[in-house]
Amino acid sequence: MRIPVPLFIRSQPQGIGTPSRCIRTLAVSVTRVARRHIWVMLAVVWIAGSHMAYTQKFGATIGLNFDQLSDIDIDDRKATFDSKNGWHVELWIETPGPISFRLGARYKDAGMLFEGLNEHTSEVQDNFDVTLLEIPLLIRYKIGPRAFQPIIFVGPVGRMTAISNVEFLSHIRTPSIGGEAGLGLQFAVGSLRLIPEVAFTWGITNFIEDQLVIGSVKLTPNESQALNSAMLRIAIGF
Repeated sequence: MRIPVPLFIRSQPQGIGTPSRCIRTLAVSVTRVARRHIWVMLAVVWIAGSHMAYTQKFGATIGLNFDQLSDIDIDDRKATFDSKNGWHVELWIETPGPISFRLGARYKDAGMLFEGLNEHTSEVQDNFDVTLLEIPLLIRYKIGPRAFQPIIFVGPVGRMTAISNVEFLSHIRTPSIGGEAGLGLQFAVGSLRLIPEVAFTWGITNFIEDQLVIGSVKLTPNESQALNSAMLRIAIGF
Protein backbone atom coordinates (compact mmCIF):
# COMPACT_ATOMS: atom_id res chain seq x y z
CA MET A 1 0.00 0.00 0.00
CA ARG A 2 1.40 3.39 -1.06
CA ILE A 3 1.26 6.45 1.20
CA PRO A 4 0.84 9.62 -0.87
CA VAL A 5 3.33 12.43 -0.22
CA PRO A 6 1.56 15.70 0.57
CA LEU A 7 2.10 18.23 -2.21
CA PHE A 8 2.20 21.27 0.09
CA ILE A 9 5.70 20.25 1.29
CA ARG A 10 7.06 20.83 -2.18
CA SER A 11 5.16 24.04 -2.86
CA GLN A 12 5.57 27.60 -1.50
CA PRO A 13 2.86 29.61 0.18
CA GLN A 14 1.12 32.19 -1.91
CA GLY A 15 2.60 35.71 -1.86
CA ILE A 16 5.97 34.87 -0.23
CA GLY A 17 8.10 34.03 -3.25
CA THR A 18 11.64 32.62 -3.38
CA PRO A 19 14.11 32.88 -0.43
CA SER A 20 16.29 35.40 -2.30
CA ARG A 21 13.28 37.60 -2.89
CA CYS A 22 12.38 37.40 0.82
CA ILE A 23 15.92 38.46 1.75
CA ARG A 24 15.79 41.41 -0.68
CA THR A 25 12.43 42.48 0.72
CA LEU A 26 13.70 42.27 4.29
CA ALA A 27 16.85 44.26 3.38
CA VAL A 28 14.77 47.01 1.77
CA SER A 29 12.52 47.19 4.83
CA VAL A 30 15.50 47.39 7.23
CA THR A 31 17.13 50.09 5.09
CA ARG A 32 13.96 52.16 5.10
CA VAL A 33 13.65 51.86 8.88
CA ALA A 34 17.33 52.73 9.33
CA ARG A 35 16.98 55.79 7.12
CA ARG A 36 13.95 56.92 9.11
CA HIS A 37 15.87 56.54 12.38
CA ILE A 38 18.95 58.32 11.01
CA TRP A 39 16.85 61.30 10.00
CA VAL A 40 15.17 61.28 13.41
CA MET A 41 18.58 61.19 15.12
CA LEU A 42 19.90 64.00 12.94
CA ALA A 43 16.79 66.03 13.68
CA VAL A 44 17.21 65.49 17.43
CA VAL A 45 20.91 66.48 17.28
CA TRP A 46 20.09 69.57 15.22
CA ILE A 47 17.33 70.67 17.63
CA ALA A 48 19.53 70.04 20.70
CA GLY A 49 22.47 71.86 19.13
CA SER A 50 20.29 74.81 18.17
CA HIS A 51 18.86 74.92 21.69
CA MET A 52 22.34 74.81 23.27
CA ALA A 53 23.66 77.53 20.98
CA TYR A 54 20.65 79.68 21.76
CA THR A 55 20.65 79.24 25.53
CA GLN A 56 24.36 79.31 26.34
CA LYS A 57 26.07 82.62 27.11
CA PHE A 58 29.51 83.38 25.75
CA GLY A 59 32.00 86.01 26.80
CA ALA A 60 35.56 87.19 27.30
CA THR A 61 37.44 88.56 30.28
CA ILE A 62 40.58 90.65 30.59
CA GLY A 63 42.28 91.90 33.73
CA LEU A 64 45.24 92.26 36.06
CA ASN A 65 46.53 89.69 38.54
CA PHE A 66 48.75 89.97 41.60
CA ASP A 67 50.49 86.66 42.26
CA GLN A 68 52.62 85.44 45.14
CA LEU A 69 54.34 82.18 46.01
CA SER A 70 54.42 80.84 49.54
CA ASP A 71 57.75 80.70 51.36
CA ILE A 72 60.48 78.13 50.74
CA ASP A 73 63.60 77.17 52.68
CA ILE A 74 67.02 77.65 51.08
CA ASP A 75 69.32 75.30 52.96
CA ASP A 76 68.81 76.60 56.52
CA ARG A 77 67.37 79.99 55.52
CA LYS A 78 63.82 81.03 54.69
CA ALA A 79 63.05 82.87 51.44
CA THR A 80 59.97 85.06 51.14
CA PHE A 81 58.68 86.05 47.71
CA ASP A 82 57.19 89.42 46.82
CA SER A 83 53.87 89.81 45.02
CA LYS A 84 54.26 90.13 41.24
CA ASN A 85 51.99 91.92 38.79
CA GLY A 86 50.71 90.25 35.65
CA TRP A 87 47.74 90.08 33.30
CA HIS A 88 45.27 87.52 32.05
CA VAL A 89 42.69 86.95 29.33
CA GLU A 90 39.90 84.38 29.32
CA LEU A 91 37.19 82.98 27.06
CA TRP A 92 34.20 81.35 28.71
CA ILE A 93 30.78 79.79 28.23
CA GLU A 94 27.99 79.98 30.82
CA THR A 95 24.59 78.40 31.33
CA PRO A 96 21.59 80.71 31.83
CA GLY A 97 19.63 81.29 35.02
CA PRO A 98 20.15 82.82 38.47
CA ILE A 99 22.34 79.84 39.41
CA SER A 100 24.69 79.10 36.52
CA PHE A 101 27.85 77.20 35.64
CA ARG A 102 30.71 78.90 33.84
CA LEU A 103 33.54 76.98 32.12
CA GLY A 104 36.52 79.03 31.02
CA ALA A 105 40.01 78.84 29.51
CA ARG A 106 42.34 81.49 30.94
CA TYR A 107 45.87 82.46 29.91
CA LYS A 108 47.75 84.11 32.79
CA ASP A 109 51.12 85.84 32.78
CA ALA A 110 52.18 85.67 36.44
CA GLY A 111 55.50 87.51 36.05
CA MET A 112 58.85 86.59 37.63
CA LEU A 113 57.49 84.76 40.66
CA PHE A 114 60.88 83.41 41.76
CA GLU A 115 62.63 86.77 41.67
CA GLY A 116 64.64 87.24 44.86
CA LEU A 117 66.21 83.78 45.05
CA ASN A 118 69.40 85.17 43.54
CA GLU A 119 69.79 87.44 46.58
CA HIS A 120 70.24 84.35 48.77
CA THR A 121 72.50 82.38 46.43
CA SER A 122 74.18 83.25 43.13
CA GLU A 123 73.81 79.67 41.90
CA VAL A 124 70.08 80.10 41.31
CA GLN A 125 68.76 82.09 38.33
CA ASP A 126 65.45 83.81 39.05
CA ASN A 127 64.87 86.13 36.08
CA PHE A 128 62.28 84.06 34.20
CA ASP A 129 58.54 84.48 33.73
CA VAL A 130 55.88 82.02 34.83
CA THR A 131 52.78 81.53 32.68
CA LEU A 132 49.72 79.41 33.36
CA LEU A 133 46.79 77.97 31.46
CA GLU A 134 43.88 77.79 33.91
CA ILE A 135 40.55 76.01 33.45
CA PRO A 136 38.03 77.36 36.00
CA LEU A 137 34.64 75.72 36.51
CA LEU A 138 32.58 78.13 38.61
CA ILE A 139 29.16 78.05 40.18
CA ARG A 140 27.72 81.57 39.95
CA TYR A 141 24.78 82.89 41.95
CA LYS A 142 23.08 86.07 40.74
CA ILE A 143 20.87 88.25 42.94
CA GLY A 144 18.21 90.70 41.79
CA PRO A 145 16.96 91.81 38.35
CA ARG A 146 19.01 91.11 35.22
CA ALA A 147 19.78 94.79 34.56
CA PHE A 148 21.72 95.11 37.84
CA GLN A 149 22.86 91.89 39.52
CA PRO A 150 25.41 91.26 42.28
CA ILE A 151 27.17 87.94 41.67
CA ILE A 152 28.90 85.47 43.99
CA PHE A 153 30.99 82.68 42.50
CA VAL A 154 33.19 79.79 43.62
CA GLY A 155 34.68 76.66 42.07
CA PRO A 156 37.76 74.57 41.27
CA VAL A 157 40.53 75.58 38.87
CA GLY A 158 42.78 73.27 36.87
CA ARG A 159 46.27 74.64 36.15
CA MET A 160 49.01 73.94 33.63
CA THR A 161 52.28 75.79 34.27
CA ALA A 162 55.04 76.76 31.83
CA ILE A 163 58.41 78.35 32.64
CA SER A 164 61.60 78.76 30.60
CA ASN A 165 63.92 77.52 33.37
CA VAL A 166 64.33 73.77 32.77
CA GLU A 167 65.75 73.08 36.25
CA PHE A 168 62.65 74.54 37.90
CA LEU A 169 60.15 73.18 35.38
CA SER A 170 60.97 69.56 36.20
CA HIS A 171 59.98 70.23 39.82
CA ILE A 172 56.80 72.25 39.16
CA ARG A 173 53.61 70.28 39.78
CA THR A 174 51.68 70.43 36.54
CA PRO A 175 48.84 69.87 36.14
CA SER A 176 47.77 71.12 39.55
CA ILE A 177 44.51 72.06 41.24
CA GLY A 178 43.41 75.34 42.80
CA GLY A 179 40.27 77.07 43.94
CA GLU A 180 38.63 80.35 42.97
CA ALA A 181 36.07 82.60 44.67
CA GLY A 182 34.95 86.17 44.18
CA LEU A 183 32.34 88.85 43.74
CA GLY A 184 31.02 90.68 40.70
CA LEU A 185 28.39 93.13 39.53
CA GLN A 186 26.51 92.64 36.27
CA PHE A 187 25.15 95.52 34.20
CA ALA A 188 22.93 94.39 31.31
CA VAL A 189 22.04 96.51 28.28
CA GLY A 190 20.02 94.54 25.75
CA SER A 191 21.88 91.34 24.98
CA LEU A 192 25.23 92.68 26.24
CA ARG A 193 26.47 92.26 29.80
CA LEU A 194 29.30 94.20 31.44
CA ILE A 195 30.66 92.44 34.54
CA PRO A 196 33.45 93.91 36.71
CA GLU A 197 34.78 91.31 39.15
CA VAL A 198 37.21 90.79 42.02
CA ALA A 199 38.47 87.21 42.33
CA PHE A 200 40.92 85.24 44.44
CA THR A 201 42.61 81.97 43.50
CA TRP A 202 44.64 79.74 45.78
CA GLY A 203 46.58 76.54 45.37
CA ILE A 204 45.08 73.33 46.72
CA THR A 205 48.08 71.27 45.64
CA ASN A 206 51.67 72.50 46.13
CA PHE A 207 53.12 74.60 43.33
CA ILE A 208 56.59 73.07 43.75
CA GLU A 209 56.36 69.30 43.79
CA ASP A 210 59.30 68.31 45.98
CA GLN A 211 62.76 69.29 47.11
CA LEU A 212 64.77 71.07 44.43
CA VAL A 213 68.58 70.89 44.27
CA ILE A 214 70.45 73.33 42.02
CA GLY A 215 74.21 72.99 42.19
CA SER A 216 75.02 72.87 45.90
CA VAL A 217 71.81 74.70 46.91
CA LYS A 218 68.84 72.80 48.34
CA LEU A 219 65.39 74.42 48.01
CA THR A 220 62.65 72.94 50.17
CA PRO A 221 59.00 74.09 49.80
CA ASN A 222 56.82 74.38 52.88
CA GLU A 223 54.08 71.77 53.35
CA SER A 224 51.43 74.32 52.32
CA GLN A 225 53.57 75.95 49.60
CA ALA A 226 51.22 77.25 46.88
CA LEU A 227 50.60 79.96 44.30
CA ASN A 228 47.93 82.47 45.33
CA SER A 229 46.49 85.28 43.23
CA ALA A 230 44.19 88.28 43.44
CA MET A 231 42.53 89.41 40.20
CA LEU A 232 40.80 92.58 39.06
CA ARG A 233 39.00 92.02 35.79
CA ILE A 234 36.16 92.99 33.56
CA ALA A 235 34.07 90.65 31.44
CA ILE A 236 31.86 91.22 28.43
CA GLY A 237 29.07 88.68 27.93
CA PHE A 238 26.86 88.06 24.92
